[in-house]
Amino acid sequence: MKKLILTEKPSVARDFAKGLNINVGRTTQGYFEGSNHIITWALGHLFAPFKPEEYDSALKKWSIENLPILPDSFRYSPITKTKTQLRTIFKLLKRDDLEEIIIATDAGREGELIARIILENAPVKNKKNLNFSRFWSSQALSDDVIKKGLEERKNLKNFDRLYHAGKARQIADWLVGMNLSRAATLKWGDLFSIGRVQTAVLWLLVKRNMERKSFKEEKYWKIQGHFEADNVSFTAFWFNPKVKDVLKRQHISKEPQLKAVLDDLKKLKKEGEAAVITVDKETQKRETPPPLFSLTDLQQKANRVHGFTAKKTLSLAQELYEKDKCLSYPRSDSQVLGEKNFPLVKNLLESLKGPYSNYFDKLESTKVSLRNKRVFNDSLLTDHHALIPLKNFRGSPQSDKGKIYDLVLRRFIMSFSKDFLFKEKKVELTFGNHPFLTQGKSIKEIGWKFLDGGEKDKWLPPVKEKDHVSFKKCDAQEKKTLPPPDYNEASLLRDMVNQARLVDERDHKNIFRGQIGLGTQSTRAQMIETLLGRNYIKREGKILKALTKGVFLIQGLQKMPVSSILTSPSETARWEILLEKMASGEEDPGKLMSLVQDFTEKAITEFKLSMNQESHPNKKWTPTKERKSGAKKFNRTVLGKCPLCQNKIVEYPKSFSCDQWSKGCPAVIWKEIAGLTLNKSHVKVLLTNGKTERLKGFKSKKGKPFEASLVFSKEGKVQFSFES
Repeated sequence: MKKLILTEKPSVARDFAKGLNINVGRTTQGYFEGSNHIITWALGHLFAPFKPEEYDSALKKWSIENLPILPDSFRYSPITKTKTQLRTIFKLLKRDDLEEIIIATDAGREGELIARIILENAPVKNKKNLNFSRFWSSQALSDDVIKKGLEERKNLKNFDRLYHAGKARQIADWLVGMNLSRAATLKWGDLFSIGRVQTAVLWLLVKRNMERKSFKEEKYWKIQGHFEADNVSFTAFWFNPKVKDVLKRQHISKEPQLKAVLDDLKKLKKEGEAAVITVDKETQKRETPPPLFSLTDLQQKANRVHGFTAKKTLSLAQELYEKDKCLSYPRSDSQVLGEKNFPLVKNLLESLKGPYSNYFDKLESTKVSLRNKRVFNDSLLTDHHALIPLKNFRGSPQSDKGKIYDLVLRRFIMSFSKDFLFKEKKVELTFGNHPFLTQGKSIKEIGWKFLDGGEKDKWLPPVKEKDHVSFKKCDAQEKKTLPPPDYNEASLLRDMVNQARLVDERDHKNIFRGQIGLGTQSTRAQMIETLLGRNYIKREGKILKALTKGVFLIQGLQKMPVSSILTSPSETARWEILLEKMASGEEDPGKLMSLVQDFTEKAITEFKLSMNQESHPNKKWTPTKERKSGAKKFNRTVLGKCPLCQNKIVEYPKSFSCDQWSKGCPAVIWKEIAGLTLNKSHVKVLLTNGKTERLKGFKSKKGKPFEASLVFSKEGKVQFSFES
């Protein structure tokens, strides 16, 4: 009799095979088999939730009367592109020589959901003598971790709460997305996508957009004083000690005050007044190394240093993991390693010293210890451990993959490097009644900063308390207040992770500190790409900006008391907290379902009631399909026949689309493609010939111009053709 081990990914299956001494060879069967074990794998999710029309064909037509859609039971259909592997798993589960199924998918609610949906739909229900158990570990899968984890496996029922939490998350997202996307589309007359997390992220960008637009620039001045002590010159800035905001203490916002201060300083100088050092404070400071990378941390760093998008960083890290096998599994939100991985780390550090010897100058051997809880901490592990290098990268260090590997390698070695030690000096002096401040820094030990761009000394004035120094002159520097900066991907990812920054209430800050954020490590990059694809936001170089359509959606939702909840990151995170409590057994699994169903019903009722009211919160936005209430319709121009359903392609404000889009036809030609605005002539040629002439004016994501023809794909999407 044999035990079947179900993993989530082929790479994990290979780790299990290695740990159990099973020869993997070059099998194309979809599983590995030894004398006692069969090891197979999913490929992420093998099933997708039913579409509304799969429950009822009448739902294929979008109608406000058909909402809300609330299935009695949630059902799934196999994903087409992974059906072959699913058939392999089902075939293995039918075998008569099985005595036990060991679930070894990722140690978290999504991993549990993947496995349980397979089992729910698999031919195992009638096998009464079959045992079901769970392998559970977030450690790096060394041979020892695998063997011990298999020995300590537990009954699968112990993990039911995780499955219920995972399924609740999936159903909640489906109910919100399917119902409110249809309602918004029907109300505002253009295709709108709404999501539990997606819409909250869009709110961040719209809010920043509005803050920048409403920002009023203000002029202010800073006074810089020039002093001399023992023939050594230094500068210090005037400040107002009565101002509580430290960042604004040096600001003078009114010209009369500026003139009064400058006149008094000149008078004191003329009278030969000396300045007196009132505060001379030196502080020894220490900065420990930053934590190991989680995926989002790596994406932020790669965006700041190399300008990589979150999607690109994930793709490169995934390739380093799957193909080069020199990086650990990247889709992790952990910043620590498991204690069982200590031998692995010791061996890694030893093996990396050869090819990267210049990175080890500041290594501190005492930190390579289980006492280093900033690195080895089982209590902080989540589904996976932090990103670490697994071996030397043999590709080009200057390649994009090489740059990502180098970031992870440096962070790994930093974790075991010396602390950054420096002396900080704060000097305050008084000239008459006017206080001035200067600060400096003296580095004692560069430590881990050696691998993170280094740091420089900032000159310290050679003075001490009660010294008298000469005042030489002063000058006023005119400055202007700046609006909050546009989001780039690094700052957006930071705010998606750290919800505490976005709320004012102290109790909310306490709730949101920790692991609760918008989206997960593996979905945040795709979330940004989805917003770009929906034409809610645009990318300008590194900057992300909300477009008119995105602003329109957020403003429209915020005028609706119930639906406006979706624009609140705080409320979205509260749902996430409830899911976490379900996963840990602290909350009843039905609570979120009841909450989401109640919200969906009320939100749809709200949409229905508003259909006869003003539907356009932003007059700059023109919906492409008006409601049937006597409102003036958009003047549509017919360009030709739809290549998919043979109905009409008509002009809308942002696109040329099939007039049957509300019934599911996906044919669309966006008016702007890769920086080139298409005119009606281009579209007519494309519809008539299936291809345009070679067009100039396109620009790549890096801003490089190129030429191409446009062609229609079988799916009704416009694609580039570079054939001459």
